[in-house]
Amino acid sequence: MAQVLLIPVAKQILGKVTNLASVEIGLLWNFNGELEKLKDTVSTIQAVLLDAEEKQVHSNQVKDWLEKLSDAMYDADDLLDDVSIEAARAKDAADVDDGRRTGATCWSLVRFLVSSLPKQLLHTLKMARGLKAIRERLDMISIDKVNFKLEVRTEQALVSCRETDSCPPIVVIGREVDKRRIIQLLLNSNSEDSSFVVPIVGIGGLGKTTLTQLVYCDDQVKAHFEIRVWVYVSQKFDIKGILGMILQSISRESQPDLALDVLKDKIQEEICGRRFLFVLDDVWEENVESWEALGKYLKVGGSGSRVLVTTRSKEVAEISSRISPYFLEGLSLDESWSLMVEKALHGKVPQNPNVERTGKEILRKCCGVPLAVSTIAGLLRSKDPETEWSLFSENDLTSISEEKNLTMSTLRLSFNHLPSHLKRCFTYCKLFPKGCKLYVQPLVQLWIAQGYIKSGDEGSEEMGLHCFKMLWWRSFFQEVKMDKLGNIETCKIHDLVHDLASSLTRAKILKISDSSALKNISSKTRHLAVMQGTRVGAGYMREASKSRTFMCHMPIEESRKIIRYFRFLRVLVISLERDLLYWRSPLKLEEDSWLLRGHNRQDSELFDCIGELKHLRFLRFSCQQMTKLPDSVTNLLTMQVLDLSLCSHLTELPRDIRKLVNLKHLYLDPSVKLTHMPKGIGELASLQT
Repeated sequence: MAQVLLIPVAKQILGKVTNLASVEIGLLWNFNGELEKLKDTVSTIQAVLLDAEEKQVHSNQVKDWLEKLSDAMYDADDLLDDVSIEAARAKDAADVDDGRRTGATCWSLVRFLVSSLPKQLLHTLKMARGLKAIRERLDMISIDKVNFKLEVRTEQALVSCRETDSCPPIVVIGREVDKRRIIQLLLNSNSEDSSFVVPIVGIGGLGKTTLTQLVYCDDQVKAHFEIRVWVYVSQKFDIKGILGMILQSISRESQPDLALDVLKDKIQEEICGRRFLFVLDDVWEENVESWEALGKYLKVGGSGSRVLVTTRSKEVAEISSRISPYFLEGLSLDESWSLMVEKALHGKVPQNPNVERTGKEILRKCCGVPLAVSTIAGLLRSKDPETEWSLFSENDLTSISEEKNLTMSTLRLSFNHLPSHLKRCFTYCKLFPKGCKLYVQPLVQLWIAQGYIKSGDEGSEEMGLHCFKMLWWRSFFQEVKMDKLGNIETCKIHDLVHDLASSLTRAKILKISDSSALKNISSKTRHLAVMQGTRVGAGYMREASKSRTFMCHMPIEESRKIIRYFRFLRVLVISLERDLLYWRSPLKLEEDSWLLRGHNRQDSELFDCIGELKHLRFLRFSCQQMTKLPDSVTNLLTMQVLDLSLCSHLTELPRDIRKLVNLKHLYLDPSVKLTHMPKGIGELASLQT
């Protein structure tokens, strides 16, 4: 069931009200009076939000009330942002004009005041009226809360995990027998099919990939196979992409975008007569022709070559292989307990027998799914096993009853125990494709741009990284990789966890991957990503005019028409290249793709409308043909991240870049054709990168 998460929004509104109360604009048109009234209303609502968000699971009336409240609070937040931005613009204009007035005549000063004051007063009056209207709207909604008997409750403080090492070794329990059986299947030379497929089948989160990794890295397997290649496939079975990754892994060289026939010849030249092991991880393809085509290209491999496939689908296993699939089972209760001891108790077996009894009672609800066990263990890690585990079992697992939805219910339970700001950080990840590699630094920057993490502090990115670690330790992220300096660089989200995020945010956060999903766009949509290969007309986007995120992979002309609708964007990503934002996937575009057409015109003219998106904090262009950034970008006083790292033909930056006083990160392509930086870039006091 989708959930409405408003506690962080209420906190944002109260923080902005406090900041605005000290701004001079608040003295006009009874602004301060309205701000105080808004603060009182939101504070009253905030006090019962925790109770309402928990009761919405069992009450459609409470859920409907929260939905109505959500729209009003987001509108209030947007309006307060408007006020803050206009106040900053007025101050900036005043600072500029102070210099002009020093040498001005009395008559020129009068002319300036006459020309600027009416416009400023009218805008202030408009915002004052809007503030009063939104406050009255919230007052009316607040009255209804009495009908639901909501209790005043406060969030518990976030308890830090007792983790002593930020990158613990991988703990694998109970897969030794499975490992030996899979290795036996791989080394068996009795099959007539020299490159037969060995499928491992099981539900998401059961540990298919972990088992395959154990097999892949086994010394006996290494010695037996001359070539070993790991390919992550996921939902799109792109033969050309799979062959390209195999060739790149074997040759250890970056491969150009080759024609399929050329690619086939190169692959066969590399594997001819050589015994190989190719792992195809997380396969969904149920098309017989696709599997026959792949087998045709790999048949020249040496005797005993194998393709090891992991999949959730029994249908995939039966289509792809002539042998019976290996069905992976869940862990036994004792194995689950051993895993919980490692994850929740740092490997120390409890002396109190009641702790083990309570722990196993909890674990029975996990049905031996390692991901579910790890998630619950991550939650229990910060709780006292002798005093809090029993309460956890009695009060929190009673809703998990249907075996069919058990794993998702377990993950949702872990989600419900997250602090509100971490809930929003996690659900935002729904925008990214399943199985993608996420770069952690830009992910944190996106959270900050959305206001999930306070951006005014110098340590906001450190706080964002801490939020990431808290989610990681609770198993919401996996496969976290470090760079050479030991800094967290990339991660992935397990498919099951991604499904959880999708189930929680159906209307508000949308990822459009095909035209059938367009019907889901509505006025409630606040974050929107349009995946590559999806053609979306501007007409579909009018409904989502209040979106705060828009990530698109479409032609320039179409992008330009669409972004005009989004006046409240905090994040804008426009990609015309092969990857969208900060994930990497095997999907590739043909050179004549419609995405790559039509950008011969000057892009700075096409995107001049970006200067109207005054709420924008994060802007990323991915267009190698772009030579000049629109000058209007310098109107965006709230801009924090400007990423031009894939604009290799850029020749100049906007002249007034000094106006971007909140810019923290400016990313440029290493091969960029800039000959100089614009005058005034040294005045950007907030610039870190």
